[in-house]
Amino acid sequence: MKTSNLAERKGDRTMKRQEFIDWAMSLGYKDFSHSLSKKLVLKKSKDDTSRYTVSDRNVRREKQIVMSDGRKEWVRIRRGYLKNLSINEEGKLAGMTR
Repeated sequence: MKTSNLAERKGDRTMKRQEFIDWAMSLGYKDFSHSLSKKLVLKKSKDDTSRYTVSDRNVRREKQIVMSDGRKEWVRIRRGYLKNLSINEEGKLAGMTR
């Protein structure tokens, strides 16, 4: 009994991948993934310099920076496992770590 209770409580806190996608889309993010990629890339526009990448288990918040030689690279700002993420009362994402 105790283990099933624990599993039910943990299940209540676990964010599903589709819930995260729906939340991001409600804020104006769109899918900019490559068709062969397993990861979903969410940005507000094609030229946006920040994005979310979503895999089966985790989410990364990334920012594009320009290197001294002119190359553009994506760097991780925050990350989190979907099981640790939630949307608070204000509609903001909680549970991301550095």
